[in-house]
Amino acid sequence: MGTKNFIDLFAGCGGLSLGLIKSGWKGVFAIEKTPDAFTTLKHNLIDGKQRGFDWPKWLPCKEVTTSELLNDYSSELQCLQGKIDLIAGGPPCQGFSFAGRRNPSDPRNKLTEEYIELVNIIRPKYLLLENVKGF
Repeated sequence: MGTKNFIDLFAGCGGLSLGLIKSGWKGVFAIEKTPDAFTTLKHNLIDGKQRGFDWPKWLPCKEVTTSELLNDYSSELQCLQGKIDLIAGGPPCQGFSFAGRRNPSDPRNKLTEEYIELVNIIRPKYLLLENVKGF
C-alpha cells in the first residue's frame, strides 16, 4: 500500500497536519485564512525540515479561505475527485459550542457548509472532522 494523502481544511498553524505527516501521510495542501497561522504552517511543514506537502502548482502557497478555494479553483478541485484519501480539519465551532452562545446565525457556521461542499466535490475515502459537542 502506497503513501496516503490528505488535505487539511481550517489548518491553523498545522498541528493536525504535523500529526498526519509524522504518521506517514503526505499533504496535498492546507487551507488557512489567518496570515500568521499560515506563515507558521508554511515555515514548519512546507519550507522547513518536515516538508510534508506536495503543494499543487495551481494553488498559491499562502493564506486562503474555503470560499476563495471554492470560487476560484472549482475545476481544479473537480480534478481531485477520487485522488484524495483524507480530508481533515475542524471548521470553526463558536456558533455550535455549549461553551458559547450557541448562535445558529453565527456567520462562522456557514464555514461548515463550505467544508461539506468541499467533501462533496473531492469525495475523499476518509473524513476526519474535529469539532465540539453541540455540532
